[in-house]
Amino acid sequence: MPPLGNKQIINRRDYPFECPVGVWQARLDAKAWGKQAHFRGARTLNLYFSEIESGKKRAICIYWARYNHYRPVKGGVNFKVGAEPGEFFELETATRTDGTTMLVSVRKL
Repeated sequence: MPPLGNKQIINRRDYPFECPVGVWQARLDAKAWGKQAHFRGARTLNLYFSEIESGKKRAICIYWARYNHYRPVKGGVNFKVGAEPGEFFELETATRTDGTTMLVSVRKL
């Protein structure tokens, strides 16, 4: 999986797609294109974070949508162009009906 516009290479196996539900703070370690096509061929964007408080590594997938591009559901940072590895964020996450994690809102710290 190639990195997206950065030279940060990570081992994606170290980043489970299991995020806490609620508000938490983390550093963006890397971002990379996913393989899944969600809407008219637009790919998903995988985001790899290290939680500030615990140091745990976490991954979350964000989808492209016509109305918000690669932003969380309630708006905020466009992760395709407005976030770089090494930056810190406050994230709000929730669980979708299928059990996967959804990025609700994001704020840069």
